[in-house]
Amino acid sequence: MQKIKLLNHLNSIVLITVLVFTLNSCVGYRLGNNNPTKFKDIKSLSVPIIESDVIQPKLQTILTNSIIRSIQEQGSYQIRKEKNSDASLIAKIKKIARKQLRANRENVLETTEMEFSIDLEYKIINNNTGEIIEKGIATGKSTSYLNTNFQLTESRSLRSAAEKVAITLTSKLSEGY
Repeated sequence: MQKIKLLNHLNSIVLITVLVFTLNSCVGYRLGNNNPTKFKDIKSLSVPIIESDVIQPKLQTILTNSIIRSIQEQGSYQIRKEKNSDASLIAKIKKIARKQLRANRENVLETTEMEFSIDLEYKIINNNTGEIIEKGIATGKSTSYLNTNFQLTESRSLRSAAEKVAITLTSKLSEGY
């Protein structure tokens, strides 16, 4: 009888020890969205139309829509109007760059492949306090082979670069990098 009580007692001690070590290893984990600590109080964002220092038709709307879509797909924040949101994402297109990657073998002045990049300056403003929570620059790049319709190639490449800027910006907001 004493041996059975001793075994039960030892089993209880082993079980408690295993539980303590198992649960202790999960102390740093949280369920749900794990936003950076500087964004811990922000549950919703407003994204007004992106401003621009560059004249490029439709790019502001394309970039705004790409950012909103990317934030919604990621799921860390709700998109709301400014008066109903915790913070606002204010952004401005600072630069669009076009760079030749490849030239024609017979004529080095004739471009066959180009890189398009967009630099977006942004800041996150707390709507309750007016304080700037974060600011920075997000960049998106896209490469494209040129065809005879340069405007179409440029438009498609800038749309792709805008989507990459949106993904970069969303990663910074939701994951901190």
